[in-house]
Amino acid sequence: MTVIALPVGRSWYRRIRALSRKDLAVLAAPVAVNVSMQAAFRVLPQRLGRERGYLVAFAVYWAAWGFAFPLASRPGSQGSGLVVHQS
Repeated sequence: MTVIALPVGRSWYRRIRALSRKDLAVLAAPVAVNVSMQAAFRVLPQRLGRERGYLVAFAVYWAAWGFAFPLASRPGSQGSGLVVHQS
């Protein structure tokens, strides 16, 4: 049996409330990628045909999760503190 220790008190709640929207988006991204791409790869081939639907879903993946999301969540004056780019 695995035991997961949760923080006691409300300090964890204050820490989560202190996160910016970008930080929360970065934390939610893994689940959002799976849900959105599962839907895209199921729906688009049904509507556009097997090959074309797959290619469009693949393009959506790269446009949304490979380009737009990283661009929107990049650190900056109001950027996410969770995503750190080192030069």
